Amino acid sequence: MLSQFAASQTVDLAINQPTARGLQDYLRQSQRIVYTLFNRDQLQVLGDDVYRFEMRPLQFFSLQLRPIVDLAVWTDEAGILQIQSRDCQLRGLDLLAARFQLDLEGELLAESSHHLTGEARLKVEVQMPPLLRLTPRPMLEAAGNALLKGVLLTIRQQIQRRLVEDYLVWSQESFCSSALPPQSN
Repeated sequence: MLSQFAASQTVDLAINQPTARGLQDYLRQSQRIVYTLFNRDQLQVLGDDVYRFEMRPLQFFSLQLRPIVDLAVWTDEAGILQIQSRDCQLRGLDLLAARFQLDLEGELLAESSHHLTGEARLKVEVQMPPLLRLTPRPMLEAAGNALLKGVLLTIRQQIQRRLVEDYLVWSQESFCSSALPPQSN
C-alpha cells in the first residue's frame, strides 16, 4: 500500500529590536543560516550550498525511522533564502527504504528590514510494510501528517528562536567590524 503524507508550516515574524543591518543582508548568509537552523553534529557539507542532514530518530507507530536528507540551501537573485531537498535515504527499516521519497521545499523572505516571512512544505511517499497494512488508512494518514507537521514545527521554532538570536548577533558583529578604523601597516 502506497501512502502519501504532507504538511506545511508558515512563519511571520517581526523583529522589534533595532539592528545595524537588515534581514535582506542576513538572508544572503545561507551557510551561516544552515548552521543556525540545524545542529552542527547533524550536518555534513557535500558541496557548494549542499548539506547532508541526519535527522534524529522519528517514531511512526512501532517503527523507528531515521531520514537522512540532502538539502540545497541558497539565496536567489531576489534575496529569498531557498531550501530544497535533493535526495533522501532512510535508515532504520530496509522494507521502507526501497520505496521512500521525501520532498522538502521552503523559503524565507525579508518583507522589510525587520519582518521575516516564510513557508515550508514537506511531503513523503512511502510503501507501507506488511505489518502496517492492516492499520486503517485514515489512521495512517493522520499519524503521518502529524509526524511531518511536528518536524516542520521544530524548524519553525528554530527560526523563531535561534535564527532571530543569530541575526541580532550577526548584525552587531557587522556593525562593530564596519565601525573599526582601518589598520595601518
